[in-house]
Amino acid sequence: MDDAEDAAGDLTLAPRAIHERLVAFAESLRQAVHTTAATEFQQVGAMHQAMATAVRGWQRTLAHALSGGPDPAKQDLLWQTLRSYTGMWGEQVDVHTPRIAELVLELDPLLTPDVWRACVRAAVDTDTDDEVVAAQARRWEHTWQALAFWFVGPDCQARKLRRQLRDLVAPWARNMNLLIDTGGAVTRRAELLALAVAVERAPDDEAAWRIWDTAVGAFSARHLLLASDSADDGDLSWTSAPPAPVTARFREQGARAAVGRRTKIPDYSTGKDAARRARLTAQAARGGAEAALRLRSGTHLADWGEITDAELDLLLEFVGVVRRTRSESAVTGDGRWRITLRRPPRADDTTSLRAGSGSMATVNWHFSMDPA
Repeated sequence: MDDAEDAAGDLTLAPRAIHERLVAFAESLRQAVHTTAATEFQQVGAMHQAMATAVRGWQRTLAHALSGGPDPAKQDLLWQTLRSYTGMWGEQVDVHTPRIAELVLELDPLLTPDVWRACVRAAVDTDTDDEVVAAQARRWEHTWQALAFWFVGPDCQARKLRRQLRDLVAPWARNMNLLIDTGGAVTRRAELLALAVAVERAPDDEAAWRIWDTAVGAFSARHLLLASDSADDGDLSWTSAPPAPVTARFREQGARAAVGRRTKIPDYSTGKDAARRARLTAQAARGGAEAALRLRSGTHLADWGEITDAELDLLLEFVGVVRRTRSESAVTGDGRWRITLRRPPRADDTTSLRAGSGSMATVNWHFSMDPA
């Protein structure tokens, strides 16, 4: 976790710095100053590599924290990673992603292979071989494509990581509920007493409400995906955002929600056992129906007599499989049986199959059921 935090700290300004370096890179390209363009792009590549390394570290930490059963240590690790992730990704990448994508799309037509070689040639010695220059130009072009993969398009890596962050909140909250509810009733006495002491020592009502809002996280929501006129306008952290107003109704009735004992985790074991028994019963009935229909293979339906409900359901399933193919024969969806239904010589040759749940009038098919 320390390595991830260090990387996150070094990377906090990376999206903004990448945008600033891309602006300088674009200006140098338009003026055909390839030496300056090469210097700016080298810095862009270094920061892009650092960003990718930090994100891989975050993802490893998240994978470890979400693996196995929940425990307090993993929840704390997940929370610290979530805060670090939000502090960088929500406040930096989301703000600068539209600007970086716009610059990448604008510069992409200008970056021909000749331009890349000119930039590389300006960054190396004059006596460098052409093969070395061409290889380095290809590497820079690959870095440029990777940068576009990160920031351009609705499915870019930046937005995928945003969705990953969004999907992380639910398991974190669920695990917290599991840890809290395991003991049945919950006591937050120590935390509530500490909060009460802090509120009591506040110099005025405004400071007291500020302490309360900070404790419960009552901050107004802020959408970070839209580009603002100024980059600084989107840098307000949720931890320092202005508090949300608390209505009089909430102040008067909010305490009632905490009265009584906290509900325990619902016990679904009885329902799961019943569902498992029903599933096993259905599987046994289907297996018996398959065996019975297998014995009736090679006969007409009129010769069957009374059948069970499971046999009738399975026969209807087989008839549907064959009729959907518009032929006399078809293989079942599980690939185990080939069902063949041949029409009788006379069109008026029909029969009625009787089962416990009712009867069915149908053509007197010649039924065959063979292994596929």
